[in-house]
Amino acid sequence: MRQYFWAIGFSVFATMAQAQSHDPKEQRAGDEAHPKILAQMGGAYDDVRLTAYVERIGRSLVRHSRLPNAKWTFTVIDSPVVNAFALPGGYIYVTRGLLALANSEAELAGVLGHEIGHVTSRHFAERKERAGKANAGLIAGAVIGGLLGGKDGARDVLKTGSQIAKGYLAGHSREHEFEADRVGVNLLLKAGYDPHAQADFLDSMGDQQGLAAALAGKSYDPNTVTFFASHPATAKRVREAIKLAGGGSGRRFEGRYLAAIDGMIYGDSPKEGFVRARGFAHPNLRFAFDVPDGFSITNSANNVTARGPEGAVMVFDLGTKEAIRPDRYIRDVWVGKIAKYYEVGKLQQLKRVRINGLDGAQAVLPIQTKNGRRTAVLTTVAYNKRIYRLQGVAPPGAKSVLRSLSAASRSFRPLSEWEAAQLRPYRISTYEVSRGDSINLLAATIPMQRERERRFRVLNNYDDGRNLLAGDVVKMITE
Repeated sequence: MRQYFWAIGFSVFATMAQAQSHDPKEQRAGDEAHPKILAQMGGAYDDVRLTAYVERIGRSLVRHSRLPNAKWTFTVIDSPVVNAFALPGGYIYVTRGLLALANSEAELAGVLGHEIGHVTSRHFAERKERAGKANAGLIAGAVIGGLLGGKDGARDVLKTGSQIAKGYLAGHSREHEFEADRVGVNLLLKAGYDPHAQADFLDSMGDQQGLAAALAGKSYDPNTVTFFASHPATAKRVREAIKLAGGGSGRRFEGRYLAAIDGMIYGDSPKEGFVRARGFAHPNLRFAFDVPDGFSITNSANNVTARGPEGAVMVFDLGTKEAIRPDRYIRDVWVGKIAKYYEVGKLQQLKRVRINGLDGAQAVLPIQTKNGRRTAVLTTVAYNKRIYRLQGVAPPGAKSVLRSLSAASRSFRPLSEWEAAQLRPYRISTYEVSRGDSINLLAATIPMQRERERRFRVLNNYDDGRNLLAGDVVKMITE
């Protein structure tokens, strides 16, 4: 009955709301948070044509929403993470990572409609109210409706000293996600899009999460969800979205969507640096380093992490811009920072070293973690008035791994202007399948080393039972 009322009464309610705007307090909150979000997440993607395309789709949807005349701002975030989220006051964000995963305009419209639903349903106000009721030091974040949630979402995790309060709010957040799915399906129908596209994208998103887990050496089950998860299990959302779509139909516009994203940066951008083979290189800051054989690398906005055998980890980040000698930084600054999180032993073997012509230092620090004793190899390098840090951690008995971590840390090196200029981002390109092409052949051209066929299938939403047909247009990753 409730669903029937929503579908039939939606246009009447929207007509009554023609003159409405966003709540003034929520508008101010969104206006204040917007520049901070851009600063934290890599800024807006610099492509006027693509941004205009996304905005046009968004505005075709808000015309059918509860607030068609309100202020709406659509932004493509320059991030490879697959996500979309919203701020109060009509701020809607999608990442270029999400644009790369979607395969039609209707799929993107489904995502935008979902986020519009968070705003028009005033989930920010409800979250704020729940935060007040839950209390326990809980702080409600300004970002609402991150598509992935958790640490991979749009920094919308609620900070709390009470896990029970956090779980209480997470449960309501899952309700918000289902409600936003319902709004998104209705907006798709109103705007003439195929509503089944929303379910198809959620399915692709689940496949992408499975791929990411495999690359990180972890398992993934889309049918499970924990009490504290901020979003419903993906497979469940797919089934619910399909049920909501019912017998509705509409257009997908695959061709013009693929044309719109053709040439878009895929993966890391130059300002973030690039993972290449078993190394990392930053063309803007002009440095590079390698990780040991058998380690897999993950680049993020704050650091570069490489994970290897026997639970070994190597983390690279920026220590400070202060003028301080590398060995003194380890002794007087870094050890103290580590001691805030772990029980540390006595600093050992501290020495000044030359690392590819640069002033550096290296030391060994025993630490106690929740997984037991570990040995940390701490390396600092002074370069371009900055201190860069490379930390390798492994069990104390894994001597060969510790030696490889020490050697890799000392691979930090400057890049010449010419070397930096040779580093270019990967990009999405479209390709029309010819007779004789196969997924194996096309996937072999993907410049990444691992899971090439699976990457191709996830990127193009080709499940294991679907093969290429001559004339298909598919997405490729090119250098």
